[in-house]
Amino acid sequence: MALTDTVNEGFGNAPCDAARERFGKSLKLQIAKNASESQYAKPCNEARKHLWNSLYPSFPITLYRFDSALVKSKFERRLDDVRRERLYLAPANSFNDVYDAFPYVSPDYLANGIRNGITQENMALYLQFLSVFMSEKDHQKHLSVIEPFLKNMEEWKEEMIVDLTDHLDEYLQEFRSHIRVACLTDDVIHGPMWAYYANNGNGFAVSYEIAGEDSLKVIPGPLLNTQITLCPIQYDSRLDLGALSHAPFHSQPFIPYWTTSTYLALIASASHKGKQWTYEREWRFEALAGDGFPDKAYLGLKASGIYLGYSLSEIDSRQVCDVASDLDIPAFRVMPDYLSQGTSFQIERIG
Repeated sequence: MALTDTVNEGFGNAPCDAARERFGKSLKLQIAKNASESQYAKPCNEARKHLWNSLYPSFPITLYRFDSALVKSKFERRLDDVRRERLYLAPANSFNDVYDAFPYVSPDYLANGIRNGITQENMALYLQFLSVFMSEKDHQKHLSVIEPFLKNMEEWKEEMIVDLTDHLDEYLQEFRSHIRVACLTDDVIHGPMWAYYANNGNGFAVSYEIAGEDSLKVIPGPLLNTQITLCPIQYDSRLDLGALSHAPFHSQPFIPYWTTSTYLALIASASHKGKQWTYEREWRFEALAGDGFPDKAYLGLKASGIYLGYSLSEIDSRQVCDVASDLDIPAFRVMPDYLSQGTSFQIERIG
């Protein structure tokens, strides 16, 4: 990039658009495969590999994180994260969209799944499966809890249907609490993002070069259940969990990996948003947070550049430039180009 370039807004990002489309097709394929065969006890490695592979033809790509300088404590905390080469993985239920990672579940799907899916044979397989991963003491304790239900299974299933239906919102809130997310976009010349997420230019954007999965890590780590998936958001509708016929509503803390069903349910829920959010052109690093996952977790990733907003104060600009200097990465100033036709921005390298 020259010292000063004028860039028109609104042309999109062809490699990222292609990757978004391929990812969507791969996700639908994995969901269809899961719906046709029970993968309750199958690790998620294969499905996760397929999703990553759908993105590789477009790598390397550049993604951007926008932040505001309005609240100084948050501004300084975010700069500290950039300096320490990390991205905070936030709980999905902390975002501004009340439907974020909140799948749709029909009462009929719930009832049919419980009545037809919970059988004596399936429960026997389930208990046999648990015995592999639990101590004898814990397994016996688990059996003592479950065995009374097995003796009155039909009555128990009807009680479960009533309980789930009456408290579905609570169960789904618990469901989405297992998803940790770092949000980015694929376009830095993006007026709405500068307006909404960088407080009308009183903020900054950080660029990250993504070449594949190998360079990513979770801090602290390694931990169980912390494998990262990069997901371009699919802007169609909320996920209908009925499409995942074997998906439970919670993690299994006694299973030392994520099953395919649970993995796809969580990842797909967090990767679908309504069409009204299309302007964000969002990508997400998504981690599944099981038992033992820290309250504060980060993705290790070094910035490749920093872009200062057009309304950022001189004092705040110096702080941002200091971080760029410490990391030996370029700093740019983004300014509206009011003298050009259309909605263009000037990008000037300043450090």
